[in-house]
Amino acid sequence: MNYMSLYLLITAGVVFIEKYVKISEAELIISEKESQQIMTVYFNYLKENPKTVIFVTIPFLSLFTFLFFKKSSFNFSENLILNTYKASALLLISKIVFVFALITSNTTFLKAINELAEYGAFAYSFWFLYQFFYDKEKYSMVSIITRITSAILLGMLLSNIVLFFSWLIPYALNQAKH
Repeated sequence: MNYMSLYLLITAGVVFIEKYVKISEAELIISEKESQQIMTVYFNYLKENPKTVIFVTIPFLSLFTFLFFKKSSFNFSENLILNTYKASALLLISKIVFVFALITSNTTFLKAINELAEYGAFAYSFWFLYQFFYDKEKYSMVSIITRITSAILLGMLLSNIVLFFSWLIPYALNQAKH
């Protein structure tokens, strides 16, 4: 399947399921009510702007896989395609909690599922990149582990910072008007 069609199809499925879920993602991550309200607005922004998420997250992850795995001789475009396929699977893994939320409203259980999904997403990312880039002749085991971990963490950190500020600035300006 075309990598972008796959990602958009999964995104549409997630948006459809999320409409029927009665618990917000912020409630699963943050326990303070005041912080939950702000984060709910942020998560709603992300839901309403999936193109922004796609065009920020995937290029940053691709940049870091491209930089850390230069010896693999894959160009940046190939890294974009690779990371789009990975993002499709990660979207499914990270949103599995919403399938459970359709069945139960037990927040303790859903928080546990959400945490497992977060660990599962990191593990899948690591495995995916390891399977793709590992070559004994180009990278040692320590090098591949370090490069994969660095690419994942730096890519997610930078993309989350950019996404957060792309939401925060208009949100703050809107709040200042009121």
